[in-house]
Amino acid sequence: RCLDPSNPGLRKNLLLSATAALHVFIQNYPMSSFHLESQRFAIGTSKEQNSIIIIYDLRTATKWRILDGHRGDMTAIAFNPNGNILVSYSANEIPIPTVRVWNTAVSGFFSSLLGIQGRCTKVWKLPPIEKKEKEQIKQQKLLQVSLTWQTNQSFTLIREDLHHYNFGIE
Repeated sequence: RCLDPSNPGLRKNLLLSATAALHVFIQNYPMSSFHLESQRFAIGTSKEQNSIIIIYDLRTATKWRILDGHRGDMTAIAFNPNGNILVSYSANEIPIPTVRVWNTAVSGFFSSLLGIQGRCTKVWKLPPIEKKEKEQIKQQKLLQVSLTWQTNQSFTLIREDLHHYNFGIE
């Protein structure tokens, strides 16, 4: 009912608290991302063989896109500032970790009718973390991973082993 367009007062009152709750959520769970302007919330799933990203449109309370392509647990995802690109990182990708770029822009009326599958536009393969390093990471609990957009076309990944990777999208 809070999304009911016939009751804008209720929606406006709930917007601030819902946005604050989502902000706390994405700070603690890097496999989720929220884009305020578009009101889209993305969450990465964790399955051993096939992980997906589900994007929800919070304005309409519907599942908006499903992004399928990773072959390992989702580690981090982030919308770019415009909300038309989503980047995802899977540290446990089989055979090696990957970073994927997804086009999440509205692609037209017919595309909306034909399905909700998203499109991966670029894949980067990263060097695997050595077994010795993995053990150190587990012992020290340095599992903080982050994806941070620098501009609408470039972002930085800080991996579990604290290595920084800079990427540009053309």
